[in-house]
Amino acid sequence: DIFITVLNTPFTLVRFVNSTWVFGRIMCHISRFVQYCSLHVSTLTLTAIALDRRQVILHPLRPRMTPAQGGVWVAVIWVMASCFSLPHAIYQKLLTFSYSEEKERSLCVPDFPEPSDVYWQYIDLLTFILLYMLPLLIITASYTTVARRLWRHNAIGDTTTAQHATRRKKRRRTLA
Repeated sequence: DIFITVLNTPFTLVRFVNSTWVFGRIMCHISRFVQYCSLHVSTLTLTAIALDRRQVILHPLRPRMTPAQGGVWVAVIWVMASCFSLPHAIYQKLLTFSYSEEKERSLCVPDFPEPSDVYWQYIDLLTFILLYMLPLLIITASYTTVARRLWRHNAIGDTTTAQHATRRKKRRRTLA
């Protein structure tokens, strides 16, 4: 989130205030990459957190994730996010046009290969399935499993009705 705040928000703000892209062709590609990459990293990180919490709660006696394993997860998340963001970075174009003799306007727009509408649809569909639906299903399944486990088991120190009845019987025997 800090990634998008620091590296993308200033560009977006200037673009909206000036109604033109003033940062040049290279930043057109980089800013789009940063925008998508930060979104994908956030989604994948939330998914990894859900899986880790599930593991810790369902299997509390198993060893926790080591720092090295955590580093591998972080690297995998960044590589995946970068791979999914590359098409958006590669297929950008700085479109410049004049709308009066002294006024020029530039726009940073997607420029996918022909047939661009089909290519764009496949990229969006793949992104939707792999980076929205799949993480949503994984997160939902993980937290549902955790919730079921926690609701079925009493907290430490709580007693069940059966345990309470057993204690009453023991007290009666002791008093009798």
